[in-house]
Amino acid sequence: MTTKDYKYQISIYWDFHNKYFTAEIPELDGCEAHGDTQSEVMEAILKEMSRWVHKAHDSEMLIPLPIGRLPYRDELYCINCKNEGNHHSHRWKRTKE
Repeated sequence: MTTKDYKYQISIYWDFHNKYFTAEIPELDGCEAHGDTQSEVMEAILKEMSRWVHKAHDSEMLIPLPIGRLPYRDELYCINCKNEGNHHSHRWKRTKE
């Protein structure tokens, strides 16, 4: 399976503090990229996803399947955000379980 076969949701947002766009793939722990424009960050996150998947495959790690559209932010929360600074891997949990 190639990285083109994976259909992960990509979240892109403007980082006001650092003044660049950030893109994340929540299912892939730590898979994040930055860029000055949306097209630049989109290109960077696709390269990062490819690196992440190949590294996981080479390390015989499980590669999470895409879960499709993620619930709205109020339906998910990061269990690390309360205890750590802004630079950490997000671990998502549903608020309604």
